[in-house]
Amino acid sequence: LKTGVEHADGSLWASVVVTNGMSDWSVAPLPEAASDRALTFRASRKGDAVTVRYRIGDEPDWRLLRVAYLPPEARLDAGPMCCSPTREGLSVRFAPGRVGPPDASLHEE
Repeated sequence: LKTGVEHADGSLWASVVVTNGMSDWSVAPLPEAASDRALTFRASRKGDAVTVRYRIGDEPDWRLLRVAYLPPEARLDAGPMCCSPTREGLSVRFAPGRVGPPDASLHEE
């Protein structure tokens, strides 16, 4: 599972790629103002589901981006990465990440 921001077709997109035998790609358009604000992504796992949400800047609400199937026994690692198809002009700043229990509000039973 990969989540983050992608630039495609001249626009910014919040995206999730899930590879489970084959890869698929889901996206949501980001507003123009998002390019100047911090974006925070949260992947929360429970059982065989991973819920990916994001927020722009200091917005209080998380926006749902994807609920994806992942086998419960699949190991996940987390960490930052970035790439640029032109290898020039990309500037990215990562804030420290955190790992902890799933947010209970995302997995109400």
